Amino acid sequence: MSRSGRPRDTSWPGDPEPLPHPVVDNHTHLDAVLAATDADGWRSRGDEQGARGDADSTRGSGWAAGTAPAGLDAHIARATAAGVTRMVQVGCDLPALEWTVRAAQSRPELLGALAVHPNEAVLHAGVRE
Repeated sequence: MSRSGRPRDTSWPGDPEPLPHPVVDNHTHLDAVLAATDADGWRSRGDEQGARGDADSTRGSGWAAGTAPAGLDAHIARATAAGVTRMVQVGCDLPALEWTVRAAQSRPELLGALAVHPNEAVLHAGVRE
């Protein structure tokens, strides 16, 4: 709900105009995006349900090596149409890394990376507050 009390539009924006030159998106979290979308990969406008929250369908070992969830194909197609020809998919934990490896193996447009998120660095260092 918005401050005015009306339902807030939580759908994805429309497709942008293509970029004048191809680019690489150097930091994506496609697993998180896909976990928050419907079975087709995108919420439709006016969808009251919003995110389905079914992370099992897109994270971890929920899909076979060499294949990709349908939403991933749709997302890559939209990015390609906008001029984003390659993407670096970043995994920040073990389930995300497993997903990243499978995604990169199944789609030549994707490169995989492992990174420690700066906000979570203290957790990995064993610091307790």
